[in-house]
Amino acid sequence: MSFLSIDRVTKQFGIVQVIKGVSIEARKGEFIVFVGPSGCGKSTLLRMIAGLEETSGGTIAIDGEDVTHADPARRHIAMVFQSYALFPHLNVFDNIAFGMQIKKVPRAEIRSRVEEAARILRIEPLLDRKPRQLSGGQRQRAAIGRAIVRKPKIFLFDEPLSNLDAELRTRMRVEIARLHQAIGATMIYVTHDQVEAMTLADRIVVLRNGLVEQTGSPSELYDRPRNLFVAGFLGSPRMALLPARVIRGGPDQLTLSCPACTGPEIDVPGPFRREVRSGEPVTLGLRPETLRWDAADPMLTVRVEITENLGGSTLVHATTSDHQALIMTAAERLAVTPGTLMPLSFGGHPHVFDGEGETLRP
Repeated sequence: MSFLSIDRVTKQFGIVQVIKGVSIEARKGEFIVFVGPSGCGKSTLLRMIAGLEETSGGTIAIDGEDVTHADPARRHIAMVFQSYALFPHLNVFDNIAFGMQIKKVPRAEIRSRVEEAARILRIEPLLDRKPRQLSGGQRQRAAIGRAIVRKPKIFLFDEPLSNLDAELRTRMRVEIARLHQAIGATMIYVTHDQVEAMTLADRIVVLRNGLVEQTGSPSELYDRPRNLFVAGFLGSPRMALLPARVIRGGPDQLTLSCPACTGPEIDVPGPFRREVRSGEPVTLGLRPETLRWDAADPMLTVRVEITENLGGSTLVHATTSDHQALIMTAAERLAVTPGTLMPLSFGGHPHVFDGEGETLRP
């Protein structure tokens, strides 16, 4: 049974519809990440779950209770914002305890809850400090602590790491994952960063233009993207997308002509979900890690633009003969200079998308 149910929810601002009939379900204890480009509606959807935005249509239920038009206080949620929203004149203890103090919760219970939250977040030594004495990561942990002590049914995170530098974002991702393991609460997390989505989520909801493009586990979306948008959005470095045309089609193999490829034909093994007509335009999708330097039997030759030495691996940015951008991930250090012609092959079963941008894979 779903713990959070969003059923055909819509949202309009005047004549502009920003959420267009979204339906999502989350199980109790599940970590769901909403991801998508700016303006796709992910933060608006989160605010409707919180009750900070009215729905224009559809229903929202939490733990079996219809909360579509309920006040935020009745929804038993806690929200962590992009800004820390800490009171500068209060120390960390009082910032975390503030909501309970307003509700006249007994002092002993307040202390117990704050100390438990501080233990989970490993900020016990910071309880007497003011926000100005904390780093960005410590301030965000204090803000999360304020959410924990409310003992909500659902935690809502609205791009909580976007104000942090790269190193702190990585550390805080680990902290949030550890928090989810420790308390087992249902969490809904909004981000535009697909790395955060891939590393944190039990399931990812990919949004575009107010619609759900695909929902699934990180592995499902990475290995079996439903369309070109999901394929190009998830993955870092991103998938190379090469135009091609079908020469011969069948359920077990396609023979393609590909302007970027070395020979006149290339065979792509199936299975495929439908018969593909000869002459039909398709797009070949190649993940960077599937590409290999292969002088013996190359499938395409690229011109190296720049290399990035990551220590234990190398990213090779290149262009194909028909000027398509491509990135290859090499598991070793490669000594190649800009302008070098590099022969490549690709392993596994590459992705193939039809003329409408939908995957041809089952």
